[in-house]
Amino acid sequence: MSTHSILPQMPSSALAHATHSLRDLLLQAIQATYATLVLWNDRQMQRNHLSELDERLLRDMGLSRRDVRQEALKPFWRG
Repeated sequence: MSTHSILPQMPSSALAHATHSLRDLLLQAIQATYATLVLWNDRQMQRNHLSELDERLLRDMGLSRRDVRQEALKPFWRG
């Protein structure tokens, strides 16, 4: 008794190429996700540090306490 696959038969080189492409796509998605998470974390840390600065440093940077509050209230995903 023979078995028949309902899937089309692919040459092994085509299958290897498809697997390699899928692996590359997955790696790119993981790298992009990681980069986004790093960016969001960096943004949040900068906003936290900014809110800890004293009035003199803020004045030197041309920022008011109100500017800092507005920046600190932004969600981490907004630039």
